[in-house]
Amino acid sequence: MKVTGLVIFLLIGCLSEVLSCSSHSVSTQSELNQLSICTIMTGDLIIETSTSQIDPITNLDSLENLISVGNLIIINNPFLRNISGLMNLDTVRGDLNIRNNLLLTECCVLNRLLTMGVVGGNVFMTGNSTFGNCNNDGSNISACRIIPSLHTWGIIILFLMLVIMGVVKILNIKLVPIIQLNEGS
Repeated sequence: MKVTGLVIFLLIGCLSEVLSCSSHSVSTQSELNQLSICTIMTGDLIIETSTSQIDPITNLDSLENLISVGNLIIINNPFLRNISGLMNLDTVRGDLNIRNNLLLTECCVLNRLLTMGVVGGNVFMTGNSTFGNCNNDGSNISACRIIPSLHTWGIIILFLMLVIMGVVKILNIKLVPIIQLNEGS
């Protein structure tokens, strides 16, 4: 019974709450930050800084919970420096369009999406900083290292724990403390 309770506790801990959001078009960092609760976007997400440049979009950190979106359009954000908030994104059902973000140099966060995830449409990456890997069709990202997300690590650890518990039970191994005090001392 104790093992079953532990497994249920770990499964609940590894699964995050899923919250669907509809299409959004954001033009300020404050508007983007309000999307932090979204895990699945049923429609498109358009991220484009307004021409007034009041509260410009500088990062996508608030999108760290997002795992699925329709079209993802990130264009004309002159102050956007990183897109690391897309680390858990594994499905873009439409096009992935990242254009004209002049300070954006690092797009390795998209490697997992482009190699192990799903992009249903085309990949457009042009007009971004020439000093990084955020241009072309995303093929230049393949040189980036694949880093599993925290969610993935949780599943891996849970799997390993279940395997170890199964081996211990099958082989009837008794777990003993690593350090045992010598009673004769």
